[in-house]
Amino acid sequence: MVGCSKIAVGAHSPLTNLEKDIKTAAREAGHPEPTVLAVSLDINSEDSVKTPAATSGGAFGYGLDVLIANAGHSSDWAAITETNTTECCKTWLNYHLVIPISI
Repeated sequence: MVGCSKIAVGAHSPLTNLEKDIKTAAREAGHPEPTVLAVSLDINSEDSVKTPAATSGGAFGYGLDVLIANAGHSSDWAAITETNTTECCKTWLNYHLVIPISI
């Protein structure tokens, strides 16, 4: 990521120090500080995904070097023969299809 000027990171987990850490890494590598946007995401909510996508567009003038969407849903671990089909589809479809299209 160092060397990029516009970075958006989306995650369900706390992103408390992320912006500071990215800017510190850039400075230590001799690069200018990038513009960093850290947003909270919940892939189970369409609004939660669309709002950060719109926010990042405005924040970066509709240009973006890197987008890290670290959001996902994990169903309970089980043997394939005991897997809940609905949960499996929710995990796979949301993470691999719905979220990329929404962004």
